[in-house]
Amino acid sequence: MIRQSSFGVASIAHMKSQRRLRLAAAIVAFACYLSAPIPAAGVRTHSEMGYRAVVKNFDQAEEMLPGLGSFFQGDGIWSAFFSGCSFPDWGYDGGLNPDASEYSHWGPFRERYVKLLKERFPPPWDEKERMHVAFFFGSLVHCVTDIPWHFNHDGHRAFEGLAKEKDGSDADVTGDIFLQMDHKLPVDVIRFWWPRGMVLDTFALQDKLKVTPEQLEKGFKKLQAAHAASRAAAKMTGWHFKSRHPWCAEHYEDYYYGGVEHGAALAAMWIKRYYAELNGWHYYQQMPVYGIGAPDYVPYTGCADAAISSADPDSNAGGEPFLSVGGRGAAAERRALIRFDVSDIPAGAKIRSAKLWLYQDAATPDAGGEIAVAAFGMDRPWQAGKGRSDEVTGTDGVPAAEGDVTWRTAMEGGVPVKSGDCCAGVGCSQDAGQVAVAKIPAETPSARWRCWDVTEMARGWIECPDANNGLVLMAVAGEGVVRFYSSDAFKEQADGFGGGARIAGRPTLIIVPEMRD
Repeated sequence: MIRQSSFGVASIAHMKSQRRLRLAAAIVAFACYLSAPIPAAGVRTHSEMGYRAVVKNFDQAEEMLPGLGSFFQGDGIWSAFFSGCSFPDWGYDGGLNPDASEYSHWGPFRERYVKLLKERFPPPWDEKERMHVAFFFGSLVHCVTDIPWHFNHDGHRAFEGLAKEKDGSDADVTGDIFLQMDHKLPVDVIRFWWPRGMVLDTFALQDKLKVTPEQLEKGFKKLQAAHAASRAAAKMTGWHFKSRHPWCAEHYEDYYYGGVEHGAALAAMWIKRYYAELNGWHYYQQMPVYGIGAPDYVPYTGCADAAISSADPDSNAGGEPFLSVGGRGAAAERRALIRFDVSDIPAGAKIRSAKLWLYQDAATPDAGGEIAVAAFGMDRPWQAGKGRSDEVTGTDGVPAAEGDVTWRTAMEGGVPVKSGDCCAGVGCSQDAGQVAVAKIPAETPSARWRCWDVTEMARGWIECPDANNGLVLMAVAGEGVVRFYSSDAFKEQADGFGGGARIAGRPTLIIVPEMRD
């Protein structure tokens, strides 16, 4: 009995000692986390943005970009992806190699990395090769989402600065802690996977910054420690952070333009773009412009679109967040004009397919049967304009500025178009004919992508770039109006707390060239 009692007391003492050691380790890790001079959104925050990019913004991804829908299957792929989401910050802490770490964030490094991926891992990819590509996608998430997190632009306040102003938050720290408290990733992000050789070889493609394997290894270990520390901090003092920083706690996810939801949508656009490029395809979708220019951040901005309406024949809606199509007969008709710059494809290139994708908003008005929306080629140039009545709900536009497209005038310079022409004021080409039809239920359906095969039209745009006048979408059967996101869609609430997720649903053109053997 005495031995048992002594053993029990010893065991209790041992357990208490272990708890004290774990607590001390957590406190040390937390202190290191708070003191780490990492000038970027936190490591956990980037992982969350990447995760939501995939699970919230890849609906119908397999239809749009074959193979992308199943790309992220497997714990190893996620581990590589989340490791990439942390990677660019590898050299900041402790002055390890801050210049090289900064370089890891920007376009020149990214393009060199893509060059190596194309050379070493052409598709189709096995699982190990997918891990390499997934790591790159993760690093891409980090780089592009850092921009609206940190940099103000065009009247929009970056999340980091605004959070500090509102409640004194260090957004990099608090964002990580709140995410550790509020959300769980499907794969333990502590399981890291680092493509050391690829990273070193990418740095070797430039001659200004020297990176050693030892530096890189230390940097990776520091990133792993930062993940562990944010977990410990969330468990120990998360409730305190939420009470101390209420504005950040309430809006770190939904703030437009630097919050988690907007970052996820932005990341999804860029992952799709590079997934297409690695497969030899062309992906065109209007991307946000931020206060960072080339070569660091080079968004595609070659999409122009505008809605026109017979009810407002002199209005321009080129800056509205929605494109409305429908209405026939005695009802006011609404049509949409869309044009993509595809001049990066050389003339004479053989095209296998070209598909236009528009994201149908869930709140489509009117009801009754089915609406058939057809695509026709435009036979004359037009200027989209910037007419906007409301940045959140606008569809009808405002009185047009000189030269901007309206129902009444479709050619630059305001040349009138006679009533009764092919598209009654939008100059569509009868010779081009109807190239595709999407049949859409007029009752309010679930939000989803709609597709038109515009292969023949795209071949003409590539062969004769000067004749690329885009296309017009119009209802050819049925009643009602269908509403799509435009290339200007972005936030969902006027107060700025709409997440900015609409950007992922902007009009998209995907062109697949004929592949050489």
